[in-house]
Amino acid sequence: MCEVCWKDAGSPQIWNKKVELAVKLITAVYEIACTGGNLHAQIDDYNLDEGHFQEFNPYFKDITEEQAAIEQECFKHLQTMSEDERYSAVAFYDEYWKKETK
Repeated sequence: MCEVCWKDAGSPQIWNKKVELAVKLITAVYEIACTGGNLHAQIDDYNLDEGHFQEFNPYFKDITEEQAAIEQECFKHLQTMSEDERYSAVAFYDEYWKKETK
């Protein structure tokens, strides 16, 4: 939800398998928790640098097993990505850019 943050990061627009999966996982998180749940700081506030991906530390403890599982899966996947890939995925989800279709 921070277009300025994405622009400050250079407006990356990477589309690859990692980004595609991240968008699907981010969508799943938002379907369960409209503000990003335990990933609010990362996917809603655009804290996408390495410092925010060292350890998954949920602050909302009273959640369903389904929510916990999808948040953990999304977090672990985002850990495998570069910062530019993360910005690309979150900004794509927020519709700040679209991939070109041929």
